[in-house]
Amino acid sequence: MRNRVEGVISALLALAAIAIAASVVRRSFFPQSQTVEALSLTRPQFLPAWKDALPIGISIGDSAAPVKIVELTDLECPACRGFQSTLLNVVQAHPRDVSIVYVSNPLSMHRFALPAARGAECAVKYGKFREWVQLMYDKQDSLGLKSWGSYALEAGIPDSAAITRCATDPSPVDRIEAGLAFGAKIHILGTPTVIVNGWRFPSPPTEQELSDAVEALAKGAAPFDTTAK
Repeated sequence: MRNRVEGVISALLALAAIAIAASVVRRSFFPQSQTVEALSLTRPQFLPAWKDALPIGISIGDSAAPVKIVELTDLECPACRGFQSTLLNVVQAHPRDVSIVYVSNPLSMHRFALPAARGAECAVKYGKFREWVQLMYDKQDSLGLKSWGSYALEAGIPDSAAITRCATDPSPVDRIEAGLAFGAKIHILGTPTVIVNGWRFPSPPTEQELSDAVEALAKGAAPFDTTAK
């Protein structure tokens, strides 16, 4: 009997320890000021301050396009890599209606995300940003195994030494810092975070969901039923 009671007490203590640990983790990843707002995002919501992302992002496509797809991205993020084909397919289907705005948001958990983002900043100077981003995604499994200079050459950037210096320079990069600040401001939970003309998706949209939103916005219509509960 005594052994049974001790076993029950041990089990209860173990459960209490797990609950406390979970609470600590929750507070670490979701600060009190962010938890309710961030975790309540279960359907697309409009962000009034979404245009703050436009000047700090890197644009691809027609700058006069009526629909802007803002993606907060991390070049080492597997989910971002998976979303890239969805994004490009939608842009290809609506070339006159859509432009992409990539906002760097390298996550601290990814060792090579920040140098990859730094490299992207220098790739812009050579007109090879699109190629750099695609290469990072295509060769994501080789991050840390291949040199930044070899990535540069594959992206069509002849000055591989310059890209290496950019990727390894510890100095803050204004545009990357601004991207991280914007992500913190809107309380992102991860990458990719996708915003279409201010409408933030709760998770990366499917190709059909993204295409439907683009088509509606291009026509001047609301992309979602804002009265839905």
